[in-house]
Amino acid sequence: MAHKTIKQSAIEISSSRNADEKVHLVVVSSKTINLDSCDAKIEVLVKKGEKIDLKIFAKGGQLKLRSKCEEGGELKINGMFHAVDCDQDIDVECKFEEKDCKGDIILKGVAEGSSRINCKGVLEVEKGCKGFKGFLNEEFLMLDPEAKVDLVPGLEIKNDDVVVSHSASVKRIDPEDLFYLTSRGVTEEEAKEMVVEGFLQYSPS
Repeated sequence: MAHKTIKQSAIEISSSRNADEKVHLVVVSSKTINLDSCDAKIEVLVKKGEKIDLKIFAKGGQLKLRSKCEEGGELKINGMFHAVDCDQDIDVECKFEEKDCKGDIILKGVAEGSSRINCKGVLEVEKGCKGFKGFLNEEFLMLDPEAKVDLVPGLEIKNDDVVVSHSASVKRIDPEDLFYLTSRGVTEEEAKEMVVEGFLQYSPS
């Protein structure tokens, strides 16, 4: 997207669902993207002084996201992932090169059944991005004993005039939580759905 002349903040999506077509979206402030289980590449450009609040939901597949932010731009990404008996690869890299940018990246996911999730999130703050404020958070839940999650959070900070933090956590569901729900008359499958929606704070239906 960087080689094009773009006057407004924008998102460009290419996916296995529409292999021969790129979807170009001009974004005023916020956008929700439901990728289902397809592979996708997303490029985000935040223009000077503008703000994008991007929500992504994906059930399996591979996601590659790259972003750039111009002076005074703000980018917030809330990625929600749910893999059921499949592999899911998440690769999110957000670059900030100009001064007074903000970037908040939240990646949350659930691995269910025999799923394997690999998640890499990177905040890259260049020398010219003075006054940057932001954080990176990766938080994942393993719903079954066979599920596996690997997290690779990264901060690449190239100047000292920043306020930035990151956190990453992986945990397994407490069997007592499921027991409590099933003892109240819901099935185990329904209980898992409730846990997933409560953890992600998002319902795709």
